[in-house]
Amino acid sequence: MKSFLLDMVKLCLAVFLGLFFFPWYFLVVLTLIYGALRALSWKAAFFIPFLAVFLVWAVYPLVISLQDDFRMANVIGDVFGGLPAFAILLVNGLVFGFLGGMASLSGYFIRNLF
Repeated sequence: MKSFLLDMVKLCLAVFLGLFFFPWYFLVVLTLIYGALRALSWKAAFFIPFLAVFLVWAVYPLVISLQDDFRMANVIGDVFGGLPAFAILLVNGLVFGFLGGMASLSGYFIRNLF
């Protein structure tokens, strides 16, 4: 449990700091490296990066949306058929979390291949 939380916090910080210096797809490289070097099982290789990236990509847009009174999230929701702002933020976190989890899982399987 301790390793799980420590890995998740490290990944959260790395992804969050990477948002400021690199493009959004940097999280794929970061989680792929995590999966190749650090993951102990396929479950850990998927769920730890999934949760870490989900937290960052759901909370950070939430903070930005709170500053502009959810205007941008509401506009995006209107484009997608009138979805509420909360649903847009949730989908954003799920999509990027799944992307991070799959990248890490790929790194884990690449490590096991060799």
